[in-house]
Amino acid sequence: MSLAFVLCGCAVQVSEKAISSFSVNAGVTFKNFKYECAVVYNGSSVMLSAQSTSAAGLVLAYDGKTVGIAYDDISLAQINKNFAPSNPAVALYEAFACVNAMPESEISTIKNGYRAEGETSLGAFTLETDSDFNPVSLVFESSGLSFEFYWE
Repeated sequence: MSLAFVLCGCAVQVSEKAISSFSVNAGVTFKNFKYECAVVYNGSSVMLSAQSTSAAGLVLAYDGKTVGIAYDDISLAQINKNFAPSNPAVALYEAFACVNAMPESEISTIKNGYRAEGETSLGAFTLETDSDFNPVSLVFESSGLSFEFYWE
């Protein structure tokens, strides 16, 4: 004898507007300092690899708990709650996590994409995406940190 069970109403509705995994180059500006980097986001962590300035080769990573820093053959990982919120990996991770947790009603439609506004430990931010919800720009106005993502 076989029994079939049908469960109704047990599914969690997930917003269709969520930042998914990607790998793209970006320009980063922090106050008067600018550099180019590669950004990899896999849904559970962010990794930035500096590609310009004397920091070329520096890799920063964050997964919500651990900050990783690597340069040449030096590699460090630190678990604590006292990371500088202006660390670009921390800033990206927290902004993406905030946007992915937002109800769709808080995400507005703009020309060629979407805009989401939220707040992280670094402060208020504005994220603009393309129509596929890939990040185009992320600005933390009060701190002077911004990202421009180069989709080709």
